[in-house]
Amino acid sequence: HVQGHWVWILSRSRIVQRAADGAPVTLAGVHIDISDRKRLEEEIRSSRAYLSEVMDTSIAALAVMDEDGRILYVNLEAERILGLSRAEVRGRVYNDPSWRIERLAGGPLPDEDLPYRRAIASGSARDVRFAIHWPDGTRRELSANAVPLTLPNGAVQVVVSFSDITDQLAATHRLEEARAK
Repeated sequence: HVQGHWVWILSRSRIVQRAADGAPVTLAGVHIDISDRKRLEEEIRSSRAYLSEVMDTSIAALAVMDEDGRILYVNLEAERILGLSRAEVRGRVYNDPSWRIERLAGGPLPDEDLPYRRAIASGSARDVRFAIHWPDGTRRELSANAVPLTLPNGAVQVVVSFSDITDQLAATHRLEEARAK
């Protein structure tokens, strides 16, 4: 810029006249200052990075699913609890058979009792408890909350927060056994 600072420019042009040999003779075009747009894009990128960092520092596991139940996002704690990386989780459906989801006492957990389905059906799901099996066979017991969010474009996503309660339940069981003895 003439004042010494940098500006972002979008240039559009086309050849309007060519010489007999096909070489360009005249170009017509426009230069548009898009510095404000670039500044806003950077602010959005920065906000997303900050939000992602906040989500990753959460002690609760977080997952976001689309209207079809496909996982769009998980944070670091969700990776740890699920025993899978983000890349392995992203795109899977909430009821993927590889999760091997079951009731805490054992046996299958019906699809309509899973947090995603309960949130879609009734507007929220609170303290839904169930067990999953990691790929190596380890069994973990979880407690989940889920709520649907309607986006400005009308699409619905479901945000699920969950925590691993395996150790808490085991400690409670040990206390109950000790009390009974």
